[in-house]
Amino acid sequence: MNEVVLQCPAGPAAVHAVAITRGYLGHLEEMYCLNDDLVDFYLKVTTTDDARSLLLRDLGQGSEALKKKVHVFSSHFHTKFIGEEIKRKDTQSHVAAYTRVKRWTRGVNVFSRDFNIVPFVRDLHWVLAVICYPDRLAESLQRKSNRDDSINVDGDDETQPCILLLDSLKTRKSKAVYDHLAI
Repeated sequence: MNEVVLQCPAGPAAVHAVAITRGYLGHLEEMYCLNDDLVDFYLKVTTTDDARSLLLRDLGQGSEALKKKVHVFSSHFHTKFIGEEIKRKDTQSHVAAYTRVKRWTRGVNVFSRDFNIVPFVRDLHWVLAVICYPDRLAESLQRKSNRDDSINVDGDDETQPCILLLDSLKTRKSKAVYDHLAI
């Protein structure tokens, strides 16, 4: 059951590899829940495996080009980040959340990526948050404070910062997710 049947990236010396064991394959059957390693494996293959990724083939670019634009967090990131549920809106709870995950992005400037993908599970349901154009956030907030009104998305500018919440059951409130992801 613990025999590794799939791994990405492949090889014994692979760094940050996600391995799928024979036991995990049972979670792909009907009436079973996906586990975190299956979700991580799928996202890893989709964004880093030039040979197996249909996304990379369709985009016509390799994983190195995509890596400069997209960062995919582990499915464990959100769980570790929120810890005991950040219910308070104070600075101390946000500092504690950051401290729990600050090493997870060591060597990666998530603000230089166009998209940051954060998979997470709550109540046995998987949701995907896509943080778009985080580098534009400071600029948008500055415009907002200068005008003292809300940020409007211009039709001409397709690179406005936002968080897309992909939830097939529409069970997550965008505000609640934003509160957990916001600094």
